Amino acid sequence: MRRLLLLCLLPCSILSAVPVFPGKAPGAPAADGTGGVFTLRNQLLSASWSCQNGELRPVEIADLLNNHRFPQTYRQVFRFATGEEATKGENQTWLGMRLEEDAVVVQSSVNGRGWRTLARIPADKFPGKPALVRLGKTDRKGGLSDYPDAGTPGSPRFINFRITDERRIFANDGFATLSPEWTPRLSTKPGTVIKTEDGWLTVTAPANCAAFVERKFPAEATQVSCRVDRANDDAQSWGPGLALVWDNGKAIVVNMRKEGACSVIADGEEQVIGSPFQAVPDYNVVASKLKVFEGPKLVDLPAEPANPREGAHHPGKAIVAKLRDESTGLAVMWRAVLREGSNYVREELTLASPKAPLTLSGVQMLDRAVDSPAKLGTVPGSPVIAGGLFFGAELPVFSVETAKDGFTGGFPCTYKLEGTQTVTFSSVTGVVPEGQLRRGFQYYLERERARPAKAYFHFNGWYDAAVSEKRFLEVMEAYKRELIQKRGVKLDGFVIDDGWDDARDTFWDWKRSVLPEGLKNLRAAAEKAGSRLGIWISPLGGYGEAPMRIANARKLGLTDGNKLDLSDPRYYKWFKEKCLSLMHEDRVGYFKWDKAGDGVNPHFMSLLKLADELHADDPNLFLNVTVGTWPSPFWLNHVDCTWHGGGDVAWMGKGDKREQWLTYRDHSALSVVKRGPLYPLNSIMLHGMVLGHAYQGKTTAEAGNHLRNECRSFFGSGTCMQESYLSPDLMDDAAWDDLAEAATWGRKHAAVLTDTHMIGGEPTKMEPYGWAAWMPGQATLTLRNPDDQPKIIALDAQTVFELPTGAPAKLSLKSAYKEQRVRTLDLMAGTPVTLELLPFEVLVFDSGN
Repeated sequence: MRRLLLLCLLPCSILSAVPVFPGKAPGAPAADGTGGVFTLRNQLLSASWSCQNGELRPVEIADLLNNHRFPQTYRQVFRFATGEEATKGENQTWLGMRLEEDAVVVQSSVNGRGWRTLARIPADKFPGKPALVRLGKTDRKGGLSDYPDAGTPGSPRFINFRITDERRIFANDGFATLSPEWTPRLSTKPGTVIKTEDGWLTVTAPANCAAFVERKFPAEATQVSCRVDRANDDAQSWGPGLALVWDNGKAIVVNMRKEGACSVIADGEEQVIGSPFQAVPDYNVVASKLKVFEGPKLVDLPAEPANPREGAHHPGKAIVAKLRDESTGLAVMWRAVLREGSNYVREELTLASPKAPLTLSGVQMLDRAVDSPAKLGTVPGSPVIAGGLFFGAELPVFSVETAKDGFTGGFPCTYKLEGTQTVTFSSVTGVVPEGQLRRGFQYYLERERARPAKAYFHFNGWYDAAVSEKRFLEVMEAYKRELIQKRGVKLDGFVIDDGWDDARDTFWDWKRSVLPEGLKNLRAAAEKAGSRLGIWISPLGGYGEAPMRIANARKLGLTDGNKLDLSDPRYYKWFKEKCLSLMHEDRVGYFKWDKAGDGVNPHFMSLLKLADELHADDPNLFLNVTVGTWPSPFWLNHVDCTWHGGGDVAWMGKGDKREQWLTYRDHSALSVVKRGPLYPLNSIMLHGMVLGHAYQGKTTAEAGNHLRNECRSFFGSGTCMQESYLSPDLMDDAAWDDLAEAATWGRKHAAVLTDTHMIGGEPTKMEPYGWAAWMPGQATLTLRNPDDQPKIIALDAQTVFELPTGAPAKLSLKSAYKEQRVRTLDLMAGTPVTLELLPFEVLVFDSGN
């Protein structure tokens, strides 16, 4: 019989810093470089690359934990775009096909430069070279047959037809006239016409009828493309597009459908691609075309105990190579890293352009051959999953294109490289045990995020009153007296929200009417309370007062236009120095970067760079980035926390304003899970506990100050972003007791709460739900009923706690609070237990250690 493993009680700060892998121990890393093949491996995975004739290529990824190997033949280590930004120019629709060694790649573009992969058709299904290319409207097999229902007539148009290889242009047709190389093929249906006019080839035909021109496809050619205007064509499978036809009659067709999608049809087998026309960079610099001029060499990596990232605390092995692109002068240092205890290999690219200025407009670090990959999440920067493997670029901005046999992933950017200036990007390939995707991925993330998840419990004055030194000092004194001194609960920070700066006449300088000496007196009060200050500031200038702030920034020469942009060196330097000044002179230990970004752009990339630099200056700095974020877990490689999305506070469902607020809060948390299943809930800003004099805090206060359900469910959620928006003059002894007791419980269980995940149903559907967390020897379970009627929830230890293989099957939990109605809860893996929750009841359990 399996027994519950009990761990000795250790300080939470120690437990929090040591994530536990939910499977076989990764072990020590090993490196090998024999025979021109360079390999990193441990007990869980291996990755290898080759260097032959100065070309760096991937060789294999091996999932040793689940016993799968994936050759990486014909894949690339990286691709870069150095041309014009992909998103610039007129929005167009282009279709194309590219012949590679192992596949025919079907593509789309919005500008004819950056191409998105719609499908990869294995080359072994279409041996040899195509004999013909057809342009116009073909049937599903690239031929001339018509569908029985001819449909309504339409007139799609074609221009900029090209046939090329890497160096030569075999055809470049603007269709001033129809050249002799083309042979028209028309349906016999009345009204079918092909003609050239105004530089376009126009094909007029009923929607479901074939009409096209064809020409020979040169044996040396590797790519065909054309700009297509669907115009009023109403076809689906007979839509306007391109076809490549082989001597045996097989064909690959790509065309545009009526609803805006594309069809890719390989020998009659059709797949429909939704939203096919999206801007992507033109990846014109490919790793295998660069020359390795130094290395690859094997390097021993020492442990870096001062590094805020947990992974760097362990020694490791690396493979390092330096490459150069002779055509652009781009220099690349590539490094693959495997550290002790890792279930992942990281690849790093450091770029420079020492010979001449160069603009980098796109980066692709992910090009993998794996079986049936899938993006897990609906937001940019969602990881790719394939069996027991996970992949991602360590930025929350990348997008991926998947096929049955692999995927690519990259992102547009604008980086100007010159002289000694460098920029570094990184990616990860990792492995997880069967059934442990979330926990195995989080093991990686806890090791490689900006710093391990750590609770930041603080007061925020947004719902209390307008910013004033007098009022804030009164609040600080009340929290020091009631929470810290009387009840022994440490407060990590006192945060000053929007309203502290003189936006009318300065750029982020104090409003002297409310803070006559800046933060001097508040800093002193915070230090007496054993705490630090935090502050709200907006990289884009905030909200209603943004125009005034931007105007003042313009007077300082920090911007030339009507917006702020951290990619402008002038503004970047100023804003970084402002943050450092607040950190050094006022001991600010927390920034709430509100309205931080407005999409994936150069400003956004600079924001992440700034976050890294501020964390390097103070590893204990807590960076909370709010509006302008989304639940990509790779945000956390740079910052500590992101926003849940939606309104700050709202009310949904049943009960009083407080119960409705809790239902909205937890509905928002669940929406994070749906959009980003691998984003850890320990790092979501839920907007804290609410009882105030202003805004939504005042409305919520209509329900009174009975905070027990709110405090217990909030700390039970496991978020490290622990905000108290509780005005002290609205609190009584019972409210302070509830806050202190829940905060103490949360800090005691901080280690296991990093594993927090949601269970149960949908709050807005009045279904019972909650949060569970597990690690060897510890478990917590928080449950809530959002309904005004009793509800039953079924609990199976296996599904609730996502238990790994070898974990104890039985968990004996006890009440976290002495007056809780249900005192004990015994759960067994594979045997559901039902529990009745009373109306609006919150129950919290833990394993007792």
